[in-house]
Amino acid sequence: MSIQTSKKKYLIYSIIGMVLFAFGCKKKLTREELISYLNEPMNGLVKEKVINGVDIQLQVKHPDLYVDQHLKAFPDSLRETKLYELKKQYEENLYLQLSLGINNNEILKALVNTPQYTTMVNRLSFGMRDFVVLTTNNKDTLLLKSCTYVPTYGMAKHNSVLFVFDEQKIAQAESLKFRIKEMGLETGEVSFKLKTKDIKSIPNLNFNK
Repeated sequence: MSIQTSKKKYLIYSIIGMVLFAFGCKKKLTREELISYLNEPMNGLVKEKVINGVDIQLQVKHPDLYVDQHLKAFPDSLRETKLYELKKQYEENLYLQLSLGINNNEILKALVNTPQYTTMVNRLSFGMRDFVVLTTNNKDTLLLKSCTYVPTYGMAKHNSVLFVFDEQKIAQAESLKFRIKEMGLETGEVSFKLKTKDIKSIPNLNFNK
């Protein structure tokens, strides 16, 4: 083997090593820091539009937050064992939360005395699967695994629904398009674009803090 060939191989292995090291050293945050990171618009993980008076927000949620919630149900002696199991389960999914409000009030609170109220309650609770589509820039549609209404008991500025998608197709995509069909709020179809690099760059949660 020539010296030049050896140098080339050494350079290649060095680059691979640096890339693996970078991924292995991905920054970890406390729960509060991670939530702040997700809420910072500059990180590209929360989007907002106001259309016809309706405040529409879309936010990426990190699976580690749900893992952390479930870990609290176990005694300290079991948490380390359950951590790997839960992370494997939750990391297969992409979590997106859609929130709707009017004039800094939950959408349901704002509509409570209108004919739309009952329809919107049923729609948010049971019918959102029919109004939302998530596609990649490659025109692939991500499988919607579940959608769940998030109870806020009249104490928030929005009503929210959490959507869980199969994230397998994200690796081959540069961006995602989240579309909300007209759902009786006279907003027309609304869409949000998310960059997959922003989603992949989210720091992990430090479960030791």
